[in-house]
Amino acid sequence: MSWAPDAGRERERRLGMELGLEMFGGVGDSDKGITASGSITEHYISPNLLVHLPKGIMVKIGGAVGLTNVSQDLFRAAIAYEF
Repeated sequence: MSWAPDAGRERERRLGMELGLEMFGGVGDSDKGITASGSITEHYISPNLLVHLPKGIMVKIGGAVGLTNVSQDLFRAAIAYEF
């Protein structure tokens, strides 16, 4: 799913979908300093769906599951425009 290069026309994006898995989280806090302790920092795993729409628009949705005691389950959504 890449941009179709053409010197005389506007860029055109092919429609497509991507499914991915993302892991993210913190590495500490301002009181305890840098740590990966699950009792202090939040860590998540999130399956994501990314949909490429025409004109460089992308929509991403996913649900994140907390992996530590201080993590809460999340729903995330994003809209992006690539220029």
